[in-house]
Amino acid sequence: MDVTQDTADEFDDVVYPAAASDPDAGLVTSTTTADRGLTLPSCDLSRLTEIAELFVATVASTPIRRDRLATAVEHDGYVRQLVDVFRRCEDLEDADGLRQLYTIFRCLFLLNKPSLLDVMLSTDLILDVVGALEYDPTSPEPQAHREFLTSGSQLRQVSNQS
Repeated sequence: MDVTQDTADEFDDVVYPAAASDPDAGLVTSTTTADRGLTLPSCDLSRLTEIAELFVATVASTPIRRDRLATAVEHDGYVRQLVDVFRRCEDLEDADGLRQLYTIFRCLFLLNKPSLLDVMLSTDLILDVVGALEYDPTSPEPQAHREFLTSGSQLRQVSNQS
């Protein structure tokens, strides 16, 4: 049996709790076909738990749902917004927020979408993204990934020579 169209996704019309109580709660929505019905919570410190839960549930969901999340994140400039929140969390030394951001960025990597990886690994964001990955909730102390990259290693550009 061949399926020639997308099947309905159980999450098509998901509205997260903050959106149900306040329709103008600063939600970011995307309207492309690939992510129809997906609503991202506004990228704010107070909503990190909600964002992390959405990302974890989506990564464990269907490929269609993961693609919708990746597309929404990409179109809404969400990675840059998350990096801004990460910087604020570090300035405030908000350990819980930093752990939530670790989970969020880990999920972004697990989506395995090349265009998202390009954004996360861009020159102006890579150290902040790596910084977010220093705060693994299973580790008692933050890791020093950024310190290693900036002082303990020598990065070299690899060229594709045939």
